[in-house]
Amino acid sequence: MWFWQDDGYALGTGPYNDGPGLGGFFSDLAEHWRGWEGERSWGDIEGLIRIDATHDGRGHISLHFDLQKSLDGEWRTQGTLPVEAGQLDALARAALAFDRGASA
Repeated sequence: MWFWQDDGYALGTGPYNDGPGLGGFFSDLAEHWRGWEGERSWGDIEGLIRIDATHDGRGHISLHFDLQKSLDGEWRTQGTLPVEAGQLDALARAALAFDRGASA
C-alpha cells in the first residue's frame, strides 16, 4: 500500500494492480529509452491511477497522468509531464524505491 499527502491533498491505493509495480513500469521505459511504438500504460486495477507513456522517437517522452480519489468522480486530476529519455533511469530508481517503501 502507498499513500501520498501534500498541502491538504491525499492519494493512496492498495497493492491492487495486475502487473509490475510502478518501478517495473519505469524500469521498462528506461530499458527501451530509444523508443517504442504506441502507448505504454500502468495503472491500478481499480482505475484510480493511470499513467500513459508515449515516445516521439527523438528522445522525448510524454507521461500522461490521470489520478482520482474514487470512481464516483469526487475529485480527479490529469496532466502531462514531458521527460527526456536520459531522465528515465533516475525515474526508474525513484519508482523502485517508492515500491519498496510502499510494500513495507
